[in-house]
Amino acid sequence: MKFVTRRIQSPTISEGEFELVERKGIGHADTLADGISENIELSIEKSDSNFATVPYHFSDKVFIIGGLSAPAFRGGKILKPVEIIPVCVGDPKALDEGHVARWTQEYVERIIPRLKAKYIRIHPKVIPATRQAFGEYSIDRERCDDTSIAVAYGPLSPSERLVLNIERHLNSRSVQSRLPMIGPDIKIMLARIKQNVEITIACAFIGSELEDVEDYLRAKDLVAKEARGILEASELAGTVIVNPDDVASEKLVYITVTGSSIEHGECGFSGRGNRANGLISPLHWMTIEATKGKSLINHPAKLYSLASQELCDKVLFKFPQVKEISAIFMGQIGEKLCQPHVCFVSYNSKKDFENEIRKELDSILGDLEGLRSRYLRLGSCQQIDLQ
Repeated sequence: MKFVTRRIQSPTISEGEFELVERKGIGHADTLADGISENIELSIEKSDSNFATVPYHFSDKVFIIGGLSAPAFRGGKILKPVEIIPVCVGDPKALDEGHVARWTQEYVERIIPRLKAKYIRIHPKVIPATRQAFGEYSIDRERCDDTSIAVAYGPLSPSERLVLNIERHLNSRSVQSRLPMIGPDIKIMLARIKQNVEITIACAFIGSELEDVEDYLRAKDLVAKEARGILEASELAGTVIVNPDDVASEKLVYITVTGSSIEHGECGFSGRGNRANGLISPLHWMTIEATKGKSLINHPAKLYSLASQELCDKVLFKFPQVKEISAIFMGQIGEKLCQPHVCFVSYNSKKDFENEIRKELDSILGDLEGLRSRYLRLGSCQQIDLQ
Protein backbone atom coordinates (compact mmCIF):
# COMPACT_ATOMS: atom_id res chain seq x y z
CA MET A 1 0.00 0.00 0.00
CA LYS A 2 1.29 3.43 -0.93
CA PHE A 3 0.48 5.68 2.01
CA VAL A 4 0.89 9.43 1.54
CA THR A 5 -0.05 12.24 3.91
CA ARG A 6 -0.04 15.98 3.48
CA ARG A 7 -0.22 18.35 6.42
CA ILE A 8 -1.53 21.82 5.64
CA GLN A 9 -2.26 24.98 7.57
CA SER A 10 -4.82 27.07 5.74
CA PRO A 11 -8.42 28.22 6.12
CA THR A 12 -10.86 25.31 6.20
CA ILE A 13 -13.85 25.16 3.88
CA SER A 14 -16.10 26.61 6.56
CA GLU A 15 -13.60 29.44 7.20
CA GLY A 16 -13.50 30.39 3.53
CA GLU A 17 -15.59 33.20 2.08
CA PHE A 18 -17.63 31.11 -0.35
CA GLU A 19 -19.34 27.72 -0.32
CA LEU A 20 -21.96 25.81 -2.31
CA VAL A 21 -23.83 22.79 -0.94
CA GLU A 22 -26.63 20.73 -2.48
CA ARG A 23 -28.75 17.82 -1.33
CA LYS A 24 -31.27 15.92 -3.38
CA GLY A 25 -33.87 14.69 -0.89
CA ILE A 26 -35.04 11.11 -0.48
CA GLY A 27 -37.91 11.50 -2.96
CA HIS A 28 -35.84 13.13 -5.70
CA ALA A 29 -35.63 11.00 -8.86
CA ASP A 30 -31.86 10.44 -8.70
CA THR A 31 -31.87 9.78 -4.97
CA LEU A 32 -34.76 7.36 -5.39
CA ALA A 33 -32.76 5.47 -8.02
CA ASP A 34 -29.81 5.38 -5.62
CA GLY A 35 -32.08 4.14 -2.87
CA ILE A 36 -33.46 1.33 -5.01
CA SER A 37 -29.92 0.30 -5.97
CA GLU A 38 -28.84 0.20 -2.35
CA ASN A 39 -31.98 -1.54 -1.15
CA ILE A 40 -31.39 -4.34 -3.65
CA GLU A 41 -27.76 -4.65 -2.52
CA LEU A 42 -28.65 -4.69 1.18
CA SER A 43 -31.48 -7.16 0.58
CA ILE A 44 -29.14 -9.54 -1.25
CA GLU A 45 -26.56 -9.44 1.50
CA LYS A 46 -28.99 -9.57 4.41
CA SER A 47 -30.64 -12.62 2.86
CA ASP A 48 -27.27 -14.38 2.85
CA SER A 49 -25.24 -13.42 5.91
CA ASN A 50 -22.25 -15.50 4.82
CA PHE A 51 -22.26 -14.02 1.29
CA ALA A 52 -21.99 -17.60 -0.01
CA THR A 53 -24.87 -17.68 -2.47
CA VAL A 54 -24.07 -14.56 -4.53
CA PRO A 55 -20.38 -13.80 -3.97
CA TYR A 56 -20.11 -11.54 -7.02
CA HIS A 57 -22.86 -9.06 -7.84
CA PHE A 58 -23.77 -5.41 -8.11
CA SER A 59 -26.97 -3.42 -8.62
CA ASP A 60 -25.68 0.11 -9.19
CA LYS A 61 -27.68 0.74 -12.38
CA VAL A 62 -31.32 1.72 -11.88
CA PHE A 63 -33.19 3.83 -14.43
CA ILE A 64 -36.46 5.59 -13.58
CA ILE A 65 -38.59 6.76 -16.51
CA GLY A 66 -41.06 9.42 -15.46
CA GLY A 67 -44.78 8.87 -15.97
CA LEU A 68 -47.57 11.30 -16.77
CA SER A 69 -49.96 12.93 -14.33
CA ALA A 70 -52.70 15.52 -14.07
CA PRO A 71 -52.21 17.15 -10.66
CA ALA A 72 -54.98 19.33 -9.30
CA PHE A 73 -56.05 21.06 -6.12
CA ARG A 74 -58.28 18.78 -4.02
CA GLY A 75 -57.44 15.89 -6.38
CA GLY A 76 -55.40 14.83 -9.38
CA LYS A 77 -54.67 11.52 -11.08
CA ILE A 78 -51.90 9.47 -12.66
CA LEU A 79 -52.35 9.10 -16.43
CA LYS A 80 -49.32 6.97 -17.28
CA PRO A 81 -47.34 4.75 -14.90
CA VAL A 82 -43.75 5.34 -13.85
CA GLU A 83 -41.35 2.76 -15.29
CA ILE A 84 -38.37 1.47 -13.31
CA ILE A 85 -35.60 -0.67 -14.74
CA PRO A 86 -33.37 -2.14 -12.02
CA VAL A 87 -30.33 -3.95 -13.43
CA CYS A 88 -28.50 -6.50 -11.29
CA VAL A 89 -25.34 -8.30 -12.41
CA GLY A 90 -24.65 -11.67 -10.81
CA ASP A 91 -25.63 -15.32 -10.92
CA PRO A 92 -29.16 -15.67 -12.38
CA LYS A 93 -29.53 -18.96 -10.47
CA ALA A 94 -29.17 -17.10 -7.18
CA LEU A 95 -30.66 -13.70 -8.10
CA ASP A 96 -34.32 -14.04 -8.99
CA GLU A 97 -35.87 -11.21 -11.04
CA GLY A 98 -39.00 -11.50 -8.91
CA HIS A 99 -36.98 -10.71 -5.80
CA VAL A 100 -35.34 -7.72 -7.50
CA ALA A 101 -38.78 -6.41 -8.48
CA ARG A 102 -40.12 -6.88 -4.95
CA TRP A 103 -37.16 -5.12 -3.35
CA THR A 104 -37.66 -2.25 -5.81
CA GLN A 105 -41.38 -2.00 -5.06
CA GLU A 106 -40.83 -2.12 -1.30
CA TYR A 107 -38.40 0.78 -1.38
CA VAL A 108 -40.57 2.99 -3.60
CA GLU A 109 -43.61 2.35 -1.37
CA ARG A 110 -41.59 3.29 1.71
CA ILE A 111 -40.35 6.58 0.25
CA ILE A 112 -43.37 7.63 -1.87
CA PRO A 113 -46.37 5.93 -0.25
CA ARG A 114 -48.86 7.76 -2.51
CA LEU A 115 -47.33 6.17 -5.61
CA LYS A 116 -49.39 2.98 -5.54
CA ALA A 117 -48.23 -0.27 -7.09
CA LYS A 118 -50.72 0.03 -9.97
CA TYR A 119 -48.91 3.19 -11.09
CA ILE A 120 -45.49 1.53 -11.29
CA ARG A 121 -44.15 -0.80 -13.96
CA ILE A 122 -40.97 -2.59 -12.89
CA HIS A 123 -38.80 -4.31 -15.51
CA PRO A 124 -36.02 -6.11 -13.57
CA LYS A 125 -32.98 -7.36 -15.42
CA VAL A 126 -30.54 -9.91 -14.00
CA ILE A 127 -27.43 -10.17 -16.17
CA PRO A 128 -24.94 -13.04 -15.71
CA ALA A 129 -21.50 -12.06 -14.47
CA THR A 130 -18.55 -13.07 -16.61
CA ARG A 131 -17.14 -16.52 -15.99
CA GLN A 132 -13.79 -15.03 -14.95
CA ALA A 133 -15.30 -12.59 -12.46
CA PHE A 134 -17.68 -15.09 -10.95
CA GLY A 135 -14.98 -17.73 -10.64
CA GLU A 136 -12.34 -15.45 -9.17
CA TYR A 137 -14.53 -13.92 -6.49
CA SER A 138 -16.10 -17.23 -5.61
CA ILE A 139 -12.58 -18.40 -4.74
CA ASP A 140 -11.43 -15.25 -2.92
CA ARG A 141 -13.96 -12.67 -1.72
CA GLU A 142 -11.21 -10.44 -0.31
CA ARG A 143 -10.09 -9.22 -3.74
CA CYS A 144 -11.00 -5.85 -5.24
CA ASP A 145 -13.43 -6.46 -8.08
CA ASP A 146 -12.67 -3.12 -9.74
CA THR A 147 -10.10 -0.36 -9.96
CA SER A 148 -11.80 2.63 -8.41
CA ILE A 149 -11.50 5.36 -5.80
CA ALA A 150 -13.41 6.50 -2.73
CA VAL A 151 -13.34 9.90 -1.07
CA ALA A 152 -14.27 11.08 2.42
CA TYR A 153 -13.77 14.17 4.52
CA GLY A 154 -14.70 15.76 7.80
CA PRO A 155 -16.00 17.50 9.67
CA LEU A 156 -19.10 18.65 7.84
CA SER A 157 -19.18 22.42 7.61
CA PRO A 158 -22.01 24.39 9.26
CA SER A 159 -23.47 24.90 5.77
CA GLU A 160 -23.44 21.17 5.06
CA ARG A 161 -25.01 20.32 8.41
CA LEU A 162 -27.65 22.96 7.76
CA VAL A 163 -28.61 21.52 4.36
CA LEU A 164 -28.84 18.01 5.76
CA ASN A 165 -30.85 19.15 8.78
CA ILE A 166 -33.37 21.09 6.70
CA GLU A 167 -34.08 18.25 4.27
CA ARG A 168 -34.30 15.64 7.01
CA HIS A 169 -36.54 17.91 9.06
CA LEU A 170 -38.94 18.54 6.18
CA ASN A 171 -39.06 14.81 5.44
CA SER A 172 -39.43 13.82 9.10
CA ARG A 173 -42.55 12.10 10.39
CA SER A 174 -43.37 14.99 12.71
CA VAL A 175 -43.40 17.57 9.92
CA GLN A 176 -45.12 15.25 7.45
CA SER A 177 -47.90 14.62 9.97
CA ARG A 178 -48.38 18.35 10.59
CA LEU A 179 -47.97 19.40 6.97
CA PRO A 180 -49.23 16.48 4.82
CA MET A 181 -49.08 18.63 1.68
CA ILE A 182 -45.28 18.33 1.62
CA GLY A 183 -44.03 15.60 -0.72
CA PRO A 184 -40.76 13.71 -0.20
CA ASP A 185 -39.24 15.15 -3.40
CA ILE A 186 -37.28 18.01 -1.85
CA LYS A 187 -34.05 19.48 -3.19
CA ILE A 188 -32.01 22.06 -1.31
CA MET A 189 -29.29 24.34 -2.66
CA LEU A 190 -27.26 26.59 -0.38
CA ALA A 191 -24.90 29.37 -1.39
CA ARG A 192 -22.81 30.96 1.36
CA ILE A 193 -20.87 34.21 1.09
CA LYS A 194 -19.02 34.78 4.37
CA GLN A 195 -21.61 34.02 7.07
CA ASN A 196 -24.66 34.83 4.96
CA VAL A 197 -26.50 32.02 3.20
CA GLU A 198 -29.14 31.90 0.49
CA ILE A 199 -31.18 28.69 0.61
CA THR A 200 -33.32 27.61 -2.34
CA ILE A 201 -35.80 24.79 -1.77
CA ALA A 202 -37.59 22.90 -4.52
CA CYS A 203 -40.53 21.14 -2.87
CA ALA A 204 -43.13 18.97 -4.61
CA PHE A 205 -46.46 19.74 -2.94
CA ILE A 206 -49.37 17.28 -2.95
CA GLY A 207 -52.36 18.87 -4.68
CA SER A 208 -55.03 16.78 -2.97
CA GLU A 209 -53.97 18.29 0.38
CA LEU A 210 -54.50 21.87 -0.85
CA GLU A 211 -57.66 23.83 -1.62
CA ASP A 212 -56.42 26.39 -4.15
CA VAL A 213 -53.52 28.65 -5.13
CA GLU A 214 -53.91 30.75 -1.99
CA ASP A 215 -53.69 27.61 0.13
CA TYR A 216 -50.60 26.59 -1.84
CA LEU A 217 -48.92 29.93 -1.16
CA ARG A 218 -49.67 29.54 2.55
CA ALA A 219 -48.11 26.07 2.42
CA LYS A 220 -45.00 27.53 0.80
CA ASP A 221 -44.75 30.03 3.63
CA LEU A 222 -45.02 27.20 6.17
CA VAL A 223 -42.19 25.27 4.50
CA ALA A 224 -40.03 28.40 4.47
CA LYS A 225 -40.85 28.96 8.15
CA GLU A 226 -39.82 25.40 9.04
CA ALA A 227 -36.53 25.84 7.16
CA ARG A 228 -35.88 29.25 8.79
CA GLY A 229 -36.33 27.64 12.19
CA ILE A 230 -33.47 25.25 11.41
CA LEU A 231 -31.42 28.13 9.99
CA GLU A 232 -31.94 30.30 13.08
CA ALA A 233 -30.76 27.46 15.31
CA SER A 234 -27.49 27.27 13.36
CA GLU A 235 -24.50 29.60 13.45
CA LEU A 236 -25.40 31.07 10.08
CA ALA A 237 -27.87 33.71 8.91
CA GLY A 238 -29.61 34.33 5.64
CA THR A 239 -32.71 33.82 3.53
CA VAL A 240 -34.94 30.95 2.43
CA ILE A 241 -36.96 30.80 -0.77
CA VAL A 242 -39.29 27.98 -1.85
CA ASN A 243 -40.17 27.13 -5.47
CA PRO A 244 -39.07 30.48 -6.90
CA ASP A 245 -40.20 29.60 -10.45
CA ASP A 246 -43.91 29.60 -9.53
CA VAL A 247 -46.21 31.93 -11.47
CA ALA A 248 -49.12 31.99 -9.04
CA SER A 249 -51.17 34.47 -11.11
CA GLU A 250 -51.32 31.87 -13.90
CA LYS A 251 -51.78 28.95 -11.47
CA LEU A 252 -48.41 27.57 -12.63
CA VAL A 253 -47.26 26.09 -9.34
CA TYR A 254 -45.41 22.97 -8.23
CA ILE A 255 -48.16 20.54 -7.25
CA THR A 256 -48.13 16.79 -7.79
CA VAL A 257 -50.37 13.80 -7.15
CA THR A 258 -47.82 11.72 -5.24
CA GLY A 259 -45.26 14.21 -3.92
CA SER A 260 -42.56 13.32 -6.44
CA SER A 261 -41.81 14.72 -9.88
CA ILE A 262 -41.19 11.22 -11.27
CA GLU A 263 -44.96 10.98 -11.76
CA HIS A 264 -44.68 13.44 -14.64
CA GLY A 265 -41.64 13.35 -16.87
CA GLU A 266 -38.79 13.53 -14.36
CA CYS A 267 -36.31 10.67 -14.78
CA GLY A 268 -33.66 9.37 -12.42
CA PHE A 269 -30.50 7.33 -12.65
CA SER A 270 -28.23 5.81 -10.03
CA GLY A 271 -25.04 7.73 -9.33
CA ARG A 272 -26.20 11.15 -10.54
CA GLY A 273 -27.12 12.55 -7.17
CA ASN A 274 -25.67 12.88 -3.71
CA ARG A 275 -22.19 11.59 -3.01
CA ALA A 276 -21.53 8.89 -0.43
CA ASN A 277 -22.11 11.22 2.54
CA GLY A 278 -25.48 12.41 1.25
CA LEU A 279 -24.28 15.76 -0.08
CA ILE A 280 -22.94 17.44 -3.20
CA SER A 281 -20.18 19.79 -2.00
CA PRO A 282 -18.01 20.91 -4.93
CA LEU A 283 -15.45 22.73 -2.77
CA HIS A 284 -14.47 19.44 -1.12
CA TRP A 285 -12.71 16.51 -2.73
CA MET A 286 -15.27 14.53 -4.70
CA THR A 287 -15.53 11.52 -6.99
CA ILE A 288 -18.12 10.70 -9.63
CA GLU A 289 -18.01 7.02 -8.59
CA ALA A 290 -21.45 5.66 -7.69
CA THR A 291 -21.41 3.81 -4.37
CA LYS A 292 -25.09 2.88 -4.05
CA GLY A 293 -25.73 -0.67 -5.19
CA LYS A 294 -22.06 -1.59 -5.31
CA SER A 295 -21.21 -4.86 -3.58
CA LEU A 296 -20.31 -4.53 0.07
CA ILE A 297 -18.35 -7.76 -0.31
CA ASN A 298 -15.58 -6.73 -2.65
CA HIS A 299 -16.16 -3.45 -4.48
CA PRO A 300 -13.49 -0.95 -3.37
CA ALA A 301 -15.60 2.15 -4.08
CA LYS A 302 -18.23 0.90 -1.63
CA LEU A 303 -16.05 -0.56 1.08
CA TYR A 304 -13.47 2.22 0.92
CA SER A 305 -16.19 4.87 1.13
CA LEU A 306 -17.02 3.41 4.52
CA ALA A 307 -13.39 2.91 5.53
CA SER A 308 -12.20 6.37 4.49
CA GLN A 309 -15.12 8.05 6.29
CA GLU A 310 -14.43 6.03 9.42
CA LEU A 311 -10.78 7.10 9.25
CA CYS A 312 -11.74 10.78 9.02
CA ASP A 313 -14.26 10.48 11.85
CA LYS A 314 -11.85 8.67 14.17
CA VAL A 315 -8.99 11.10 13.57
CA LEU A 316 -11.23 14.10 14.22
CA PHE A 317 -12.60 12.52 17.40
CA LYS A 318 -9.27 11.42 18.85
CA PHE A 319 -7.17 14.40 17.79
CA PRO A 320 -9.09 17.69 18.17
CA GLN A 321 -6.05 19.61 16.92
CA VAL A 322 -6.91 18.37 13.42
CA LYS A 323 -9.27 21.01 12.05
CA GLU A 324 -10.17 19.26 8.79
CA ILE A 325 -9.23 16.01 7.06
CA SER A 326 -9.79 14.46 3.64
CA ALA A 327 -8.93 10.95 2.45
CA ILE A 328 -8.74 9.21 -0.91
CA PHE A 329 -8.47 5.44 -1.18
CA MET A 330 -7.75 3.69 -4.47
CA GLY A 331 -8.37 -0.02 -4.91
CA GLN A 332 -6.77 -1.96 -7.75
CA ILE A 333 -8.61 -4.87 -9.30
CA GLY A 334 -7.34 -8.25 -8.12
CA GLU A 335 -5.46 -6.86 -5.11
CA LYS A 336 -6.41 -7.50 -1.49
CA LEU A 337 -9.11 -5.21 -0.09
CA CYS A 338 -7.22 -4.90 3.19
CA GLN A 339 -4.35 -3.24 1.31
CA PRO A 340 -5.58 -0.28 -0.78
CA HIS A 341 -3.26 0.40 -3.71
CA VAL A 342 -3.02 4.06 -2.68
CA CYS A 343 -4.17 5.94 0.40
CA PHE A 344 -3.76 9.71 0.40
CA VAL A 345 -4.70 11.79 3.45
CA SER A 346 -4.63 15.57 3.70
CA TYR A 347 -5.15 17.08 7.12
CA ASN A 348 -5.22 20.61 8.47
CA SER A 349 -3.20 20.83 11.69
CA LYS A 350 -0.27 22.64 13.26
CA LYS A 351 0.99 19.31 14.66
CA ASP A 352 2.19 16.27 12.73
CA PHE A 353 -0.20 13.30 13.12
CA GLU A 354 1.07 11.04 10.34
CA ASN A 355 1.93 8.12 12.64
CA GLU A 356 -1.37 8.36 14.48
CA ILE A 357 -3.32 8.46 11.21
CA ARG A 358 -1.47 5.41 9.91
CA LYS A 359 -2.25 3.54 13.13
CA GLU A 360 -5.97 4.32 12.80
CA LEU A 361 -5.89 3.31 9.13
CA ASP A 362 -4.28 -0.05 9.89
CA SER A 363 -6.87 -0.70 12.60
CA ILE A 364 -9.76 -0.04 10.21
CA LEU A 365 -8.30 -2.11 7.37
CA GLY A 366 -7.68 -4.95 9.79
CA ASP A 367 -11.40 -5.21 10.54
CA LEU A 368 -13.19 -4.86 7.21
CA GLU A 369 -15.57 -7.64 8.25
CA GLY A 370 -16.64 -5.55 11.22
CA LEU A 371 -17.13 -2.58 8.90
CA ARG A 372 -19.37 -4.65 6.64
CA SER A 373 -21.40 -5.98 9.57
CA ARG A 374 -21.95 -2.53 11.06
CA TYR A 375 -23.16 -1.17 7.75
CA LEU A 376 -25.54 -4.06 7.23
CA ARG A 377 -27.03 -3.38 10.67
CA LEU A 378 -27.30 0.37 10.16
CA GLY A 379 -27.81 0.71 6.40
CA SER A 380 -31.60 0.50 6.45
CA CYS A 381 -31.78 3.02 9.31
CA GLN A 382 -29.55 5.50 7.49
CA GLN A 383 -31.60 5.23 4.29
CA ILE A 384 -28.85 5.32 1.64
CA ASP A 385 -26.30 7.76 2.99
CA LEU A 386 -23.00 6.12 3.82
CA GLN A 387 -22.12 8.58 6.56
